[in-house]
Amino acid sequence: MLFTLFLFAKVTIAVSISPIKGIVEEIGGKQFRYEVVYPEGANPHLYEPKPSDVLKVKKSDVFIFAGRAEPGAKKLCRLAKRCISLERLLHTTRRTNPHIWLNPLAVHALADTLATLLSYYNPEYKDTFLKRAEKMKKIIDSLLKLNKKEKGTVLLMHGAFVPLFTQLGYKVEVIAREPGVEPGATIFKTLKEKASREEFILGVCEEGRPCKILKIVAEEAHFPVIFLNPLYNTSFTRFLENAVMKINNAAHSSK
Repeated sequence: MLFTLFLFAKVTIAVSISPIKGIVEEIGGKQFRYEVVYPEGANPHLYEPKPSDVLKVKKSDVFIFAGRAEPGAKKLCRLAKRCISLERLLHTTRRTNPHIWLNPLAVHALADTLATLLSYYNPEYKDTFLKRAEKMKKIIDSLLKLNKKEKGTVLLMHGAFVPLFTQLGYKVEVIAREPGVEPGATIFKTLKEKASREEFILGVCEEGRPCKILKIVAEEAHFPVIFLNPLYNTSFTRFLENAVMKINNAAHSSK
């Protein structure tokens, strides 16, 4: 009986943040058990793991995190039975935007690698994992191809969404270097001057983060502002589909 329970026990995959779960689960499906280590909404750049987080990682079979964007996760990595950095899988450089979970082409490049990785733990589902990876890539290809046109300049509160918007054909201007930090008076003045000279077609704030300055500039310069969740709690392709729809609707309304 114990042998039977062990035989059919699901492998547990611990992930640092919910978007990583969304990417991995889209390929792994219900063949695995998933454990999100960070609390919902926690800033991955600043979060320091607690003893309860350490326990989750130690009990899991593998721990997956993004990379440089999560310094706290590096500490957990040392305690895991097996640790996977998505940045290492992609062989990225320090110049690469570290927000892999918001980068369609990075997720596209990871899909087959993740399918192979998951096949190590569940070999009988290898073909299923590869088919899911292929489906994910086709959806990403379709959304980028249909929406990649020169559309104008978007004003981003933070640089996390730069890859998404550049891959969709937008030029970008980033206000703050750190998430959740409002710019000072000098930057505010510069932004207002730029907005009076250059036609921004859209402003983008992060859900749950301060965005007062961008909204003031947008109101004065008459362009719409949308909110996107960088810590989405859904599959990657659903996040991408919803984001593209919201972006297109807002950009169209500004014309």
